[in-house]
Amino acid sequence: MAKPKHASGAGEVDAFVAACKHARRPELEALRAIVRAAAPRLVEGVKWNAPSYHFASGDHCLTFNLGAKDRLRLVFHCGSKQKDTRGNGPLVEVDHAWLAWPADDRAVATFFDMAEVVAASAALTKLVRAWVLAVGEVAGGK
Repeated sequence: MAKPKHASGAGEVDAFVAACKHARRPELEALRAIVRAAAPRLVEGVKWNAPSYHFASGDHCLTFNLGAKDRLRLVFHCGSKQKDTRGNGPLVEVDHAWLAWPADDRAVATFFDMAEVVAASAALTKLVRAWVLAVGEVAGGK
C-alpha cells in the first residue's frame, strides 16, 4: 500500500485506494462513496495512511482506520485534539450495532463485510450528515 504522509484531492485518494492491498477494499470504496455523497462539502485526502475528510478550514472530521485486516473502521472525530462538547454527551445521538462511542466527541463505525455496509447505508448517510453539522459548530468547520 502506498504510504503518503498527507495527500489531498480525490485523484490522489483514488490512486491511494487503487494501490491499497486491504482485504476489504471493495467495502472501502463503497463507504467512500457514501461519505462523499452524504457530505460533498468535505475535502477528501489521505491522512494517517487512510482516506480522511476535512472542512475547507482544514479541520478533519472523518477518517478511515485501515489497521485491522478483517474490518474497516470509519472514525468520526473533531480533529486531532479533543473538543469541549459542553458535557452534553455524544455530539450526535444515534445508536447502531456497528457504532461505538469511545468518547463524546468520537465515534467509530466498524464494518466486516459488504452486507453490513449495504445494510447500514441509509443510517450511515444520516449519521455523516449529522456529524458534519455538529462538528462544524464545535470545531468552526463551517
